[in-house]
Amino acid sequence: MIEGVGLLPYSERLQILELTTLAERRSRGDLIEVYKASQGLSQLAGVFNFSRSGVNLENGHSVLSFGESYQYIGSKSSDNVPPIPEKLKPVLDRINSLQASLYSARYPGDKSVPIINSCLINKYEGPNSFLPKHSDNEVTIHPESSIFTLSIGQSSDIRFIERHTGSESVLTLPDRSLYHMTRRSQEVFEHLIKKGSIESGVRYSLTFRCVRWTNKNSTCLLGDSNTGLLKFGSDKRGAFGELMPGRKFWAPRIEDLDPVSCMGYANVVLLCGINDIRQPDVKSKSDVASCYDQLKLKIRQIKQLSPSTKAVFVCRLLPTKNDMLNIKVDTFNRLLYFDLIPKSKDVVYVEGFERFACNHVLADELSKQYDRHGRPDILHLNNSGARVLAGLIKRCVFFRLNGGVDRRRHTGKVDGRLYSVQ
Repeated sequence: MIEGVGLLPYSERLQILELTTLAERRSRGDLIEVYKASQGLSQLAGVFNFSRSGVNLENGHSVLSFGESYQYIGSKSSDNVPPIPEKLKPVLDRINSLQASLYSARYPGDKSVPIINSCLINKYEGPNSFLPKHSDNEVTIHPESSIFTLSIGQSSDIRFIERHTGSESVLTLPDRSLYHMTRRSQEVFEHLIKKGSIESGVRYSLTFRCVRWTNKNSTCLLGDSNTGLLKFGSDKRGAFGELMPGRKFWAPRIEDLDPVSCMGYANVVLLCGINDIRQPDVKSKSDVASCYDQLKLKIRQIKQLSPSTKAVFVCRLLPTKNDMLNIKVDTFNRLLYFDLIPKSKDVVYVEGFERFACNHVLADELSKQYDRHGRPDILHLNNSGARVLAGLIKRCVFFRLNGGVDRRRHTGKVDGRLYSVQ
């Protein structure tokens, strides 16, 4: 017993006693167990059994796969992957704890943390082993997740190469080290391990990812207040459902569209511009065209920053209850339809707005009558309008995903009434 420290704060007690935190000691214990397993010194040794069936030889190293099936270019793993071994789950729990901390730092208060569910173990033996240059940019990886790699055994150098400039950075991976990459970073960087990086002996790498097939439909929605009632999620309140995971980003004006937010998403949906053209200094058709040019620039930036994005879906501006503003809305929409779409690859016009955006339907049935201050609302959708908008977006995304075949039923129906057009 050491007198005088019992009533001190935890951090001060650790400092006086020269101890690490309990969490750090647990992490160290997990790493030690994995290291012992890789050396055949514990019950975990069976996890690193590269002599059994299921081992794949790929481009200079051997591979074992556990958990959710992860397919990539050059992969030789089957879809029937064994579950993550019980003996590895304490390590997986620690990795998921790190994932939750990183996610919470980016999105405070958001509980929809991506769960790491896939583990790929690579075995590198001697100087002839290597890892080809690549990016972990498969669309099945959750776009908001991180990729964690735990190194065991001989140290190695991993090289990161920036796609556009070719600049190279080298990171040394010592025994029992952990590094992580965001999924977004894979749009910018490639990485590799050259031959000769491991002079002798064996190195194991355990790479943990959040993988699910529905991430092929991952959608980033950037929009103004008319997207406020749209929701992602698997519960009944989720407007897009579990087959279309994604995230919504607030962008009241075109300048607020953040291309970085789109990185790693398979689909990007934009509904923005009404707050730009309604400004008092936007009066003529050329003024509206300037707003449209800003949108075109943002789309080019999105496509440049996120090569994995399969399509950018653009929604037309909805008509308002103000006739003068509707003239500018029509000018903006004509530029979208007759200039942007024909001249832009993988930019898709969200179809079906014709009846939905009909002035009397929007005013009478699908828009709010008053704002929260009791004043007439000329711009915003009500709950029914938001459901119709969500249906149109889903139809367009899945229509393209299914190669032009519409496999969804009751598209655009609210209370039994069909608002979209076929």
